[in-house]
Amino acid sequence: IYYKLQTEDPDEELEKLVESTTSPRLISTGGIAVVDELCLASEGMVVCRFRPPSILLAVATLLGSFYSFNMQFPKGSGGSEKNIFLFIKHILLGQNSATLPLSVEHVLTDLLKVKA
Repeated sequence: IYYKLQTEDPDEELEKLVESTTSPRLISTGGIAVVDELCLASEGMVVCRFRPPSILLAVATLLGSFYSFNMQFPKGSGGSEKNIFLFIKHILLGQNSATLPLSVEHVLTDLLKVKA
């Protein structure tokens, strides 16, 4: 979903990481407190740069990019990466929970208990 670069040459590392993308990913440079650059990359190119960096806008754009490019969420090991996307999609877009995997539903139920 997200890569953060903190190297001596972030521009070179950013370029290598962008070239290796096959599905939409958020990539940033800088530190924890200050994000220097934030972009959406897919299929070896930068699709969008967020200036100034906005995490909420970037995540919403990341979700939308899967629909725009007609791509499926990546599965990752054990389906965990796909579940993260489904969780974020549910929280941001209010997707019906009937279509969510059981593990995501459990997390949402636990969060609602904490909220109450």
